[in-house]
Amino acid sequence: MSTVINAAPSQTPGIASAVAGAEAWLETIRDEDGHYGPVIGFRNTSMAYCGPGFDWRYEALLDAAIAMHRATRDGAYLDRIEQDLSVLAAAQLENGAFRNSYFEFNPFEGGMPHEPAALAAACRALRYLKKAGRGVPSGIARSIEFYIERRLLKELWNKLLQTFNDWETSEFTDYAPCSVAAAMELLMGYAACAGTWEKVERYVSGAAASLVRAQQSAGVLDGAMPLTQRNRNAASVYLAARCLPALVEAHKRLDDASLQQAADKLNRFLERNAALDGPAPRLVFASRPASFLPFFPGAFAGTLLCRLRAGFMTQADVAPHVARALEYALPSGAFRTAEGFGALRTPKAPPDWRDIMPVCGWTAKLYALLAELHPPQRATRLVKTVRLPVRVRRRQGVFIEDDATLRIEDARGKPLYHWVKKQRWPQECAL
Repeated sequence: MSTVINAAPSQTPGIASAVAGAEAWLETIRDEDGHYGPVIGFRNTSMAYCGPGFDWRYEALLDAAIAMHRATRDGAYLDRIEQDLSVLAAAQLENGAFRNSYFEFNPFEGGMPHEPAALAAACRALRYLKKAGRGVPSGIARSIEFYIERRLLKELWNKLLQTFNDWETSEFTDYAPCSVAAAMELLMGYAACAGTWEKVERYVSGAAASLVRAQQSAGVLDGAMPLTQRNRNAASVYLAARCLPALVEAHKRLDDASLQQAADKLNRFLERNAALDGPAPRLVFASRPASFLPFFPGAFAGTLLCRLRAGFMTQADVAPHVARALEYALPSGAFRTAEGFGALRTPKAPPDWRDIMPVCGWTAKLYALLAELHPPQRATRLVKTVRLPVRVRRRQGVFIEDDATLRIEDARGKPLYHWVKKQRWPQECAL
């Protein structure tokens, strides 16, 4: 049965076409060792390293493949899940961490919340493969267990606070709720796969309590999860939303009413900051106006996915937001990364190059959202050449992409950035 029965009929063709476009574009940056491409994130850009990354792009790619198989029953999606799980396992290092797992800080390893988020999705994928009658790829099962034992519990568990740090040398009083939530999801997913709840229960319980302690309880931030336990003056809407599924699942596992109460409060914060018609804030502050720009449509999609996965939204609730997501689709099939980088007061000025530059991790999140509403029938699309005016350091330039290259040139045609797809490094990087 299709999972799109609640989507508006007029949106169904657009969803199918957008998904087909995203899949076609993802193929242009996918090689046997992973998904390539530069990264633009909240805090940094990784434009020099363009090799495969093993960050939360795999969370979205795996969840999207599950949703697409559920909708279409096409076995190719099960094949893709198996391939991606094998590639992910092959990227593991001897200390349990994963190479190139820090998203906008790639090519660094040990990315949080990226590594546990990707492996939590791998646990969901393993359970789905088993339900579909497929064999479990042995490499990823060993990889998940090794990461938990060698990295998560041995190096990142904070015995003093009974929660998880982002890295081994974190300050003992400082932890990031979104990373803690990702670790909880991984442990609960692992327990569901391996039947080892008694092995992880105390870690999940301690981490869950740390989320409740960190949650804001007053003013505009009421219900929000702060960026870190000590930095309580601001909250990222998307990073806060990432805590929602962990709280709900932990409530089911631990039967602790405070966790459901925390989830309800967090969802109300997200509801207050979810705009259907108009801008939605990226950061909310305790003592000054919210920050709206740059707006990341991939983070917008990720917030909806978290609320959907936690049971606070249905497909019918998500469907009205689809039109906004589709606005950011490019002719190549990818999605724009942002809107509002380097914002100018001149309304006719072309967008900043960072707004247009497509990123695997963000496109994958929009792909995963649309996959949840996909009809049984698949559409087909080819990657079309993109040529758009952009600003580069307040000067005129042009962004050009086809199925083989991604380029930015100045107004005279001088190359400022030139990446041949599936290559680890660009031929030119003067941005």
